[in-house]
Amino acid sequence: MKTLFSVLLVLGACVRGHGQCSGSSVNDQLISYTATLVSGGYPFTAFTDCGNLQEGASDYDQVYLNFGYTYQIYAVCDEDCPDLDLSLYDGSGTLLKYDGKDDSFPIITFTPEISGAYVTQVKMYSCTRGPCAYGLRIQSQPN
Repeated sequence: MKTLFSVLLVLGACVRGHGQCSGSSVNDQLISYTATLVSGGYPFTAFTDCGNLQEGASDYDQVYLNFGYTYQIYAVCDEDCPDLDLSLYDGSGTLLKYDGKDDSFPIITFTPEISGAYVTQVKMYSCTRGPCAYGLRIQSQPN
């Protein structure tokens, strides 16, 4: 696993922030939950990524998280996706947080001890009619 992340980080694979998810229930869900987090004290959107995955596939994103902030990292998926999982790794590939519940709305709360590069993994655990659309967003608040 650590070798995979080293390769991903060196090659810059899946490092992106697409911004908006257009024309889907995914975008509506992101907008709705972002509003909830903003009213709950997480005013900053640090990262957004959207895409499509087949059942069993994963997408990885490298993100930079700052010491002094707490992050809500969450993912949503379309109506054909009953189960989506979310993981957070440090830059060396060590698993830090994982939400593998049997649901389509994984969320991780994380406060980094140091600023640096981290890797998120969104895994389409179950997709009834693929590919399934998903969105990943990171909201932050200063500590």
